[in-house]
Amino acid sequence: MSNASDRLLAKRFAALSNPLDDSDWLDVRRRVGNSRGGRLWLAFPLAAALAALVVGSAFAFYHEVVDFFSAEPAPERIVVDFGKMRAHASVGLGPDVIPGEARKITPVAIEGKPRALYVAPTSDGGFCWRWHYVGSCGRTRPDQPSLGGGWLESEHGGPAQISGHLLDSDIRRLELEYEDGVRTEIPFVWVTAPIDAGFYLFEVPPEQLPAGRRAAVLRALDENGDEIARQEYPYSDRNWEDGPDGLPRIADRTQKQTLFDFRDHRGTRWTLVVAPAPSERLCYAYNFGGGCLSPKFPAIIGAMGVRGGNVVDICCAVAEGVAKIALSYQDGTQTELTPVDGFLLYVIPPEHYRPGLRLEQIAWLDGEGREIASRVLQPDQRGVYPCAKDEEIELGYGVTTCP
Repeated sequence: MSNASDRLLAKRFAALSNPLDDSDWLDVRRRVGNSRGGRLWLAFPLAAALAALVVGSAFAFYHEVVDFFSAEPAPERIVVDFGKMRAHASVGLGPDVIPGEARKITPVAIEGKPRALYVAPTSDGGFCWRWHYVGSCGRTRPDQPSLGGGWLESEHGGPAQISGHLLDSDIRRLELEYEDGVRTEIPFVWVTAPIDAGFYLFEVPPEQLPAGRRAAVLRALDENGDEIARQEYPYSDRNWEDGPDGLPRIADRTQKQTLFDFRDHRGTRWTLVVAPAPSERLCYAYNFGGGCLSPKFPAIIGAMGVRGGNVVDICCAVAEGVAKIALSYQDGTQTELTPVDGFLLYVIPPEHYRPGLRLEQIAWLDGEGREIASRVLQPDQRGVYPCAKDEEIELGYGVTTCP
């Protein structure tokens, strides 16, 4: 290990006397979408179900302990992947993982090929992991639960594969219960400090995929069989999946309206459409997302932000009582925008892309022009506004970003 890594690990060990129980699903929380950019109707990740997962002898006792420092170092390709995560962390996108300390842990067979669990510590006492298609990071904030999990959905609407990590060392067993009452033990491996966490990956048997037999709840139990934590699995309603226009299929398209339809400075067409849906919901969709509002979940004042990329836009739902939205730029320029039927879609003009000219505040105004709320932005945050290739900043491991 390098001296820098030694210092970072020593700092982490000093914090191990008071570890925090948490878990945090980051990039693996993928949402199924269409060509409009990955929509967010469902409450959990969807992906193609993996083929057979055969648990090897390493999990014979369901709770294997692997010493981190005795584990084999991760191969270069994995180190590079973790390194890219660290590069993104330098601009505030994820935890500060230490790629050079990545380790290869217990392998399992997936699709007939051995797939290993890889873990790496972070500089602040957390960790990141990956296991074939899935991965996450944990101990990233103090209020996270001791059982973290995600799943890949089957065609029947329930989990086809579950995976995750656990942080409470009192957990001795994982038990998965299905809708029909059948229960099964889920093996996991515990990795010692500086990781101090357990990891599991399990494919639901084909006979437990149909409705009425699907996975219902995962329980983390102590040595006495008492429940420490649980993960319940909700089931998706296919009616709420995206239609070709980005709205959920269940939306009433006989009342569909197009509130915004324009082209930006590059000629790209931008649209925002709305349509009512059951339970008094009003659903909307635009180029890069969508959602549904209801009396229980109305639009919130101050929730609107900036989405960066090749074009920078502001969208979507505007809270009741807001008549205008005022944008203030670093150069003193101001723009007032008028929502249409409770929605707004606006593309920041390219003359405000460069540092010193960027958007620095959004304000919400009532009908008399009084400020209801405001948000101060970070105009110098990297990676939000586009730039020329020769202006990009190197972050390491081949990752670049705009200033």
